[in-house]
Amino acid sequence: MNHDIVYFVKEMPQNEELRYSLRSVEKNFPHNKIWFYGGCPKDLKPDHHVQITQNLPTKWLNVRQSLIAACKNDNITEDFWLFNDDFFVLKPIKDLPPLYDGDLFRHIVEIEGRHGNRPSKYTTNLRLAASELSARKLGVLNYAVHKPMLINRKKALEVIEEFPNCPMFRALYGNYWKIGGEDVPDVKVAGVDREVDPEWDFVSSEDNSFQNGKVGVFIAQMFGEKGKYEE
Repeated sequence: MNHDIVYFVKEMPQNEELRYSLRSVEKNFPHNKIWFYGGCPKDLKPDHHVQITQNLPTKWLNVRQSLIAACKNDNITEDFWLFNDDFFVLKPIKDLPPLYDGDLFRHIVEIEGRHGNRPSKYTTNLRLAASELSARKLGVLNYAVHKPMLINRKKALEVIEEFPNCPMFRALYGNYWKIGGEDVPDVKVAGVDREVDPEWDFVSSEDNSFQNGKVGVFIAQMFGEKGKYEE
């Protein structure tokens, strides 16, 4: 577990989800150093911040350039934990295997079914990833379960080179390298009324559910004390 953690951070003056994610990591997730790639809210202080200008046309291209930069940085541990700013660690973690939630095609059907069977940009990208993987006779497991994923820097660069135009990095990485893992439910909480399952070891929020929902209140109460990664 003693690896670095890498966050790809949007350029914004404040990020409350990231603040509480850091507090939860400090309390429950053993790690080495924390790196921000991209922006850095003025009142947060990771161990290292690498400024990356985010002026490319799409979110994926901006993330991709940060991912490449992080993977080429030999000061980062060879394997690192990839976190999002809306990942919260609810219980002490001693070990974390690879995790997936069924397969991509089922995931696409479920998402589009909740929205009148209409494709979105997200499901279009998922379908692209599934098609790319299927064409290579690889697995199509859904590794986007909104929990940290352990990434090897050299292996990640190979995945980016093999799939230069597909943004679903976690799915590509997990299936390309056949990392296997455990089938678990996604912990993303959408909507203001949904509560956190007390059995969960992680939870992830959306902007609205964090700012206006029960999950945001839960996280703020659980991690109310200021942490070492704050000014």
